[in-house]
Amino acid sequence: MDFKKAELAVHSSIDENIGGGKLENDYKNPVEGAMSKIEMSEELNNLIRQEYIIGSFYKSARPDIQEVLVDKYRDNKSWDKIADDRHIDEKTARRWRDDFKNGVSAWIP
Repeated sequence: MDFKKAELAVHSSIDENIGGGKLENDYKNPVEGAMSKIEMSEELNNLIRQEYIIGSFYKSARPDIQEVLVDKYRDNKSWDKIADDRHIDEKTARRWRDDFKNGVSAWIP
């Protein structure tokens, strides 16, 4: 998502004013222009919305479920390793992940 924001913030250095004259009433505000590009980016807004929904579900999850999700998706641990580290059954860890994903998917089209 940060890549998309950076992509939208890049300003083109190409001068498209071929006629050589100066525009009258030319109003340039780079911050406002970048913000309007970001606001108009439907893809970026969808990603921000998804991030908010996932974050909200994550914050409301029990700490042991949060730890399993971090182990799997941030630390890329195998299900066997997660089960051993957390002293739970592998099926339990997978069920917690599935329950989390099902809850989130109800809010994300």
